[in-house]
Amino acid sequence: MPVRKHREPKIALIITLSDGSTMPITGLRLINTSGSLFRSRQLGSRRVLWLTERNVLIGITTVAVAVTLLLTALQLKRPGLDNKISGLSEGMRDGTFEENYNQLVRGMRESLYRFDRPGLLLPLMRLSEADRSRSHRAAAGRAWLRSQSVVVAATVRNGMAGLPSTMHNVQRLRALFNESWLVLVENDSTDSTRSFLYNMTLTDPNVRLLGCGRVNSALPCEINVRYGSGRQHLPGVQINRTFSEEVERGLIMSALRNLYLDYIYEHLADRASLLLIVDPDITWQDWDLDSIAQGLYYFAAKPKLQQLCAHTTQDSHLYDPCTLSFHLNKRFGEDTKYPVVSYEKSLWNAPRSLPPVKVESCFQAVSFYRMSALAPRRLRYRRSPGEWICEHNTLSRQLDEVYIDPQMRLRVLQENIG
Repeated sequence: MPVRKHREPKIALIITLSDGSTMPITGLRLINTSGSLFRSRQLGSRRVLWLTERNVLIGITTVAVAVTLLLTALQLKRPGLDNKISGLSEGMRDGTFEENYNQLVRGMRESLYRFDRPGLLLPLMRLSEADRSRSHRAAAGRAWLRSQSVVVAATVRNGMAGLPSTMHNVQRLRALFNESWLVLVENDSTDSTRSFLYNMTLTDPNVRLLGCGRVNSALPCEINVRYGSGRQHLPGVQINRTFSEEVERGLIMSALRNLYLDYIYEHLADRASLLLIVDPDITWQDWDLDSIAQGLYYFAAKPKLQQLCAHTTQDSHLYDPCTLSFHLNKRFGEDTKYPVVSYEKSLWNAPRSLPPVKVESCFQAVSFYRMSALAPRRLRYRRSPGEWICEHNTLSRQLDEVYIDPQMRLRVLQENIG
């Protein structure tokens, strides 16, 4: 009977460099790479591999590459061995760690935002060289809009003090698009708001006037909602309400806004690429359409972008600050290590060329949404028990990529409380 020669186990070590290339090293011998010694030794029935330089495990600092070590194969072909390597997890043996690490690196490179430098906690949209030119963004944005469609939506009550100004600017903006619609929910107005909007439906077939279950009706819509306290609901942030009434106000406004969302999802979502939600009862300085177009360019250049808000001001202050939820320190780091970050304070000393800033939520009276980020999930305004925060925040926080654009600058001349 022939004598069967014992076969030594084979060890393969693969070093993956930061550029993605690999260096396979095999054999049972001393291996010298970058000044670090790797040794193999037989311990009982097991063959183990160890190294003499600990810094290899955390990345070799003496060379200009980051090294990830992976033991990809150690086949012990002796009778009775269980093919397990002492001290190494399954993830290290089958490549799971390397795959996950590389996947994370790819995801980091594909991230829509970045942090500018240590100590600056504003999460800024990553821009290419072409993205950095405002004139390029404005021209490319206008060109892109000619092939796009938008739905403009709003709720309004007693809005005549500012409605003509808003509609004037909305109509100018609609002209930049290939196709556009206007969907408005009106209720309980005691001025001429209803008739003003109804007359728009007579001259523009793409205007929809909703309220009380009717579409494009001249009849008044009287909901006459009251709070649990018995007081009548009135719009406007300057109304003095109790905490319970503030909670109910959020429910009422969310229900009204869900009326236009439901209509849009049912009738227009498959035809529109963008949704614009506006406050319609504001007196505006004429909108700078290039300022808006340069911002909308990002929807074309950044497919991950889901919502973009204008940087709207009144009397040099950010308008409607209650709708802006900025990422505070606990979102991205240790709140005891870095100072609290304020979006508005950060912008005081920031250059006008600052890219869009990632936020938790925003509205600022003019906010654009990618329709494909909303419609497939049929996202709606929603509330949690006892929640009194602005209803716009509840829509934004269901999205992942929400930004406010410091260069999409609009100015409110007069806030009109309905």
